[in-house]
Amino acid sequence: MRRAGLRCWTRVLPGLFGPAALLLATPWPAAAQLRRDPSVQPIAEARAGDLLIGLGASYGAPAEALVIELRGDLQNVLHISGRDSSHVDLQDGVADGTTNDFGDFRIGVGLLPLGGDSGLSGGIRVEVKLPNSNETKGIGTNTTDVRLSVLGSYGAGDLRLTGDLGIAILEAPLENFEQNDVVVYSAELLYRPRGGSWRLGLGIDGRAATRDRVLVGTEDLGEVRGIAEYGSGAWVLDLEGAVGYAGTSPDWAVRGGVSFRPGS
Repeated sequence: MRRAGLRCWTRVLPGLFGPAALLLATPWPAAAQLRRDPSVQPIAEARAGDLLIGLGASYGAPAEALVIELRGDLQNVLHISGRDSSHVDLQDGVADGTTNDFGDFRIGVGLLPLGGDSGLSGGIRVEVKLPNSNETKGIGTNTTDVRLSVLGSYGAGDLRLTGDLGIAILEAPLENFEQNDVVVYSAELLYRPRGGSWRLGLGIDGRAATRDRVLVGTEDLGEVRGIAEYGSGAWVLDLEGAVGYAGTSPDWAVRGGVSFRPGS
């Protein structure tokens, strides 16, 4: 969406009533202490009696890509076959059995203002994890985490490589006023023949702690993923297999799902 505009406005800083009245009545040099349309007005540089009259124009070019994500687990199921000890006192009946609960929700915004669908492109991504799980059932950490990363993508022919690298601030679930800053990374190579219904991919996703003492609940994670998607009209069926290689990642995982995109 393009935006253009013309603005004309006045900002006056009257200051204190006594000194300001005297200063306004005497000649005052055009010091230009205040700024027209600032992100933050430099109040510390303002002087009593400053007067600023501004006229300007603005134009905004459209962003190449903006993606808003809302992800969450409507239901997680955990089966415990046996355990020795736990950092959290689990609810009665959970120690050896099956439990279920809602999972955490994640809100993410990705912006790719540089480049296009071919060649190099770049941007940023911000994601916040909101706690919605119950750690006494053995599901989730009940913490609020923030992730900020730099996005990069390269597309050529039937291939596309996408990745991000950044930092996440993870709240420690078992210690008050503690957190762990971790390096987060991910990359994915996708192959889709032109006009084909299949898309195949290989990816990696993980995080690495930066502290010498790794807090429980903020350990390293890492997975290698294999992806297969089949699309028919607006419907896409996806299957994924993963192998963990770091920290508390699962030894292996199998995932699948279906998605629908209106208007396709």
